[in-house]
Amino acid sequence: MTSDATDIAARFFVYKLYKATEGQPGEWRVLRGLGESVPTISRAIERGWVTINGAGGKLLDCRVALTLEGRRLARKGR
Repeated sequence: MTSDATDIAARFFVYKLYKATEGQPGEWRVLRGLGESVPTISRAIERGWVTINGAGGKLLDCRVALTLEGRRLARKGR
């Protein structure tokens, strides 16, 4: 995946997570089952759009929540 494609995928991941959490702050979802690739999730983390919880395991076994910036991005993109 190219850098631009990864950025686009990360944005769509943020929109998907926003919908899954109904835009509520502090709502967590397990990454496994959301259907996103590790590069996409990593880019969203790098951009500060999401935060993860669950140290010591595989990324897909962690939980994810939107940051304030991620919620702003999702609202702007709707």
